[in-house]
Amino acid sequence: MRTTDNKEAQDLFKKGIQYERFGELNAAEEALENAIAADDVFSDAWNLLGIVYKKKKKIDLSREAFNKAISLDSDWSEPWMHLGLLELDVRDLSKGVQALEKYISLDGTNMDVLLRLMRTYSDTGDCESVIRTAKLVIKQDSQTAEAWLMRGLCEKNLSHEEIALESLEKSLEINPKQVSVLDAIGEIYYNRGDFEKAVQYYGPSLEIEPINVPALFRYGTSLWFTGKWMQAIDYLERYTELAPDDPKGWNNLGVVYREKGEVKRAVECFKRALNLEPDMETTKSNLEMGTKHALP
Repeated sequence: MRTTDNKEAQDLFKKGIQYERFGELNAAEEALENAIAADDVFSDAWNLLGIVYKKKKKIDLSREAFNKAISLDSDWSEPWMHLGLLELDVRDLSKGVQALEKYISLDGTNMDVLLRLMRTYSDTGDCESVIRTAKLVIKQDSQTAEAWLMRGLCEKNLSHEEIALESLEKSLEINPKQVSVLDAIGEIYYNRGDFEKAVQYYGPSLEIEPINVPALFRYGTSLWFTGKWMQAIDYLERYTELAPDDPKGWNNLGVVYREKGEVKRAVECFKRALNLEPDMETTKSNLEMGTKHALP
């Protein structure tokens, strides 16, 4: 960061600060432009002018001002931060990420900026970068549920299930009402065939968000596999109402109807499943042989 020995530039810069602080953007712009006219290597003035230009939606001028500040002092993190956020705002993600990574390399630690970068990586599917940035957030504040969540989801996507579970459980500990976390943990256990564990997470998820279509299927099916077939009926009925084109839903609903002794309704469900997917061998067996096989 460079200051100036030019008294006129200093005074104009101080005025610019006050004007910007009180929302007098036109006056701030004029004062800062005059400060730069008095000393064109005054990097503080260029940086603040970039902020003012951005607030006035003069995007190109804002970018130029931040780049000028950077050219005068490339090791000053603040203009890199503002430039990165500007580029993200105008959806130039590549340039935005590049500038913010430079900001981090210069020991930038603004939490809002780190979270913004983490979300950007998440939006672009860059899980390795999400995890790396989430660790920086957690290092600053280990009680940031969102960072644990995003880290956990990415570890899950990379098949690092145990690490994912640790991160997701930590996020849930901080904020127990997160449907996305409950569903993610439930899905890990469901895919492992640990239906007892899956029930423990899908149940609370559906209490928070009752119309959660994937969770309805997995919860109902998990209840069946854990012997709670009477409870499973309601959830699988709701699932087939919301997802009538899923043959697995009809198969599993048929299975619980048959367990209940409602053979006619079970047969109707199996037929619905086969109409949707004629080659489902499990459903054919359920219909023709009277078996009761659910599909995870």
